[in-house]
Amino acid sequence: MTGGESIVRVMWFVIVIVLTFGFLGFLVTNFDTRVPVTVVTTVYPDVALWLVVLVALVVMSVLVGVAAIAEGAAVRLENRRLRRELHKLETEINFFRTQPSVAPRGEQEAPPAAPATATEEDDALASAPVYGNARDDWAPDTDDDAYSGGRAV
Repeated sequence: MTGGESIVRVMWFVIVIVLTFGFLGFLVTNFDTRVPVTVVTTVYPDVALWLVVLVALVVMSVLVGVAAIAEGAAVRLENRRLRRELHKLETEINFFRTQPSVAPRGEQEAPPAAPATATEEDDALASAPVYGNARDDWAPDTDDDAYSGGRAV
């Protein structure tokens, strides 16, 4: 039992004790009080007030119990529906996970061909070396080459 559950139980215990003592106090102070009670068309002229309150508490408890049972049934039905939906989605995921991929995983596609209207400037840029350019601003002026086994790049 966690700390939150024990606090809730203590609160319910305190509420039940307070209501019980409240009802007993009402019973002691109004034990001899008699009232007329009308139920639909029948009149009961001499009914003890504490009995009227007790019957009201019992009827209220029964109605709250029926409402709690109905709400619990609705929650259970919703949980069952969600479990079925979850099972369906997990089955679908497993199905897709076990299917072979559509595209072969072998060689990659070749890059697209150069445009047919290339100019001399584009040809010069395309043929320029990628590595070893002394004009690179980011490269230090040392004899270390990234591929010569010098210091780590």
